Formats: sequence, C-alpha cells, structure tokens
Amino acid sequence: MTNPRWIQACAALLAALCLSAVLPASAVEDNDAIKEAKEEREQARKDQLAAQIELELIKAEDLEVVEALTAATELVNLQLAKIDSATQRLESAEQARLDALLAHAEAGEDIDELQDEARRYAVQAYVDRDVDRTEAWLNADDATSAAHKVALLDAIGTESFDVLDQLRAIQAQREDLLEAAEEAALEADDIEAELSNALVELEAQQQVQLDLKAELDERKARWEAELAEAEQEEAARTAFIQAERDRLEAELEAARRARLAAATVDNPSLGVVTDGGWTWPTAGAVASGFGQRLHPILGYYRMHSGLDIGGAQGQPIWAAHDGIVQLAGWNGGYGNTVILAHGENTTSLYAHMSGFEVSNGDYVTAGQLIGYVGSTGLSTGPHLHFEIRINGSPIDPRPYLP
Repeated sequence: MTNPRWIQACAALLAALCLSAVLPASAVEDNDAIKEAKEEREQARKDQLAAQIELELIKAEDLEVVEALTAATELVNLQLAKIDSATQRLESAEQARLDALLAHAEAGEDIDELQDEARRYAVQAYVDRDVDRTEAWLNADDATSAAHKVALLDAIGTESFDVLDQLRAIQAQREDLLEAAEEAALEADDIEAELSNALVELEAQQQVQLDLKAELDERKARWEAELAEAEQEEAARTAFIQAERDRLEAELEAARRARLAAATVDNPSLGVVTDGGWTWPTAGAVASGFGQRLHPILGYYRMHSGLDIGGAQGQPIWAAHDGIVQLAGWNGGYGNTVILAHGENTTSLYAHMSGFEVSNGDYVTAGQLIGYVGSTGLSTGPHLHFEIRINGSPIDPRPYLP
C-alpha cells in the first residue's frame, strides 16, 4: 500500500528546498508562495472552526429564542381562541336581543287585540248594566230565551275578566322582553369591547412572534453565511496549493530528468538493464566502493558492505531489480531503509533515504521509483548506500550492475 499522495507531495516539496542549486530560483519562490498559501488556508480553517463553534453556541442560545417564540405562538393561539369565543358570545347576545325585540313587537300586537276585545266587553257591560238576572227572566218571551240571556250576561262578565288578566300578563311579559333586549344589548356592547381589546392584544403578541422569528432567522443566516465564506476560502486555498504543488512537482520532475540526462553522460550505463535484470538504483557517481575503508563517522577501518552513490537531497531512487518490499522503514544506522527480496535468497538494500514511495509487501519492477535520496542514520550527507546480499551476506554490487 503506497503512502497517501499528499505525503508524497510533501516529501517532494521538502526535497525541493534542498535543490535550489539545481532548480530554477523561481522554484524556491514558488515554495514560499505555497507555504504562504498553507498558512492562509490554516487561518481559513481556524475561521471556519470558529464559525462552526459560534454557530453551535448561537444554536444553543437560540433555544431560548425558540422557547420564547413557542410561548409567543401559544399566546397568539390562546388569544385567537378567546376572540373566537367572544365572537360566538357576541353573535348569541345579538340574536337574543333580536329575539327579545321581535317578541316585544308581537306582544304589542297581542295587547292591541286584547285591548279592543276588552273595550267591546266594556261597552256590552255598560249597555246591560241595568239588566239583572230577574229582569231577564221576567222580560223573556219564554224560558229558553231567558236562560240564553242570563248565560250571555254571565259570559260577558267572565270573558271580560279573562281578557283583562291576559292583557295584564302580556303587558308584564312585554316589559320583561324589553328589559331582556336592553340587557342583551349591554352584554353585546361589553363583548364588543372585550373583542376589541383582545384584537389589540393579539396584534401585539403577533408582532412579538414576528420579531422573535426575524431575530432567529437573521442570526442563523449571519452565521451560516460566515461559515460558508470560511469553507469557500479554505477550498480556494486548497485548490491553489494543489495547483502550485502540481506545478512544482512538474518542475522537480523536469530537473530530475535534467540531472538524469547529465548523469547519463558520465555514466552511460544509467537506465540500462542487464540480462540478469539489474539496473542502477540512482543517478550519481560512486563515492565509496565495496570493501574495507576508514569509516567517515566512526573513525576506524571496517567493512563497507555496499556502494555509496552520490546524489542530491530528494533525488529519485529506483528499484535495482524486480522484487517484493520486505522493509520500508527505519533501520538503525542505515536510517530510512528499503529492502527488496528478489528470489533465490537475493536481496537489495537502499539506505539513508529521505522518504518512501513504497510500503511493506508492495511488488516493484526494475526502474520503479521507491523513494528519495537523503541523509538519515549514520550519514555525512545526502547519498544512497546500496547493497546486494545473498543468503543475508553482502557482496560487491558492481558485477551485477550495468
């Protein structure tokens, strides 16, 4: 599994800082621009994080606004219910007033009729005031006529009293109806006043509701806009960094090819693959060969188990033969090391590297990029220490290389 692309690119960028003698002067300036863009992107990320935190805080604070908005809405709904109830009671009072007035008018008509009837009975009683029951019998032609006349006199007296009773009752009822109509009218006036006050209160509560909603929307929109701006700025900086990184990588690749072309002039075998499948692992001259030598750091003679091939910091290192990565990591005095297994108990070792392009278990082919020249471990400067081992014992690599 290879390292993430951005790690590779960062390694290349670090290498570029050490290649100012090979790269154009603009490459160093470009790297400064990338560094500045990274700082700006980091600030944009901080702004974005700050906006996110503030938005969360605002949301927490807005819970109070939301609760107030909910309470205001409940008040509005309650006020609407009160208004609806008052409206219904007003309609009922108005209807009661109309019913009372109508009944009052009908009672007036009944009173007029009863008064006419009472007057007729009064006239009849006056006309017959001197006629008593005895005279009625004496003046009658026969017994039947006398009985009828007496009955008529009795009826006139009885019905006149009934009419007067009805008249008094209806007059009293009419007064009650008029009083009920007046009470209904007063109740209607009170309800209208209550309804008017309720409508004023409703308008005020609705305004509070609107103000709270507007405040909530405004605060939310403001922080969402700031968050979006921070995200947009970060994305722009990331795009710029990626574009600059790609351009710098292209320049690095061009410089690498230039170095390779120059090295090929001094070493015509560079890039050639032998019949046994071996090729040079990097561009550069051999500074120290296989065998006994005075160790440049330890200060005493000891076996040098490989070749030291000179190179610039960050210079590409290629697999010298097809194989499988046994190690891609730190290896004591060797520093960052890659070991490839090639079969038949043969391995190759690449030491003092500045970075890797492979991981344990990867399969590579001859000439494939596996890392970069560095100066890690026991090293006096950037170079590649290269070994070939058979059954774990180092041998001179020169006979295997082109």
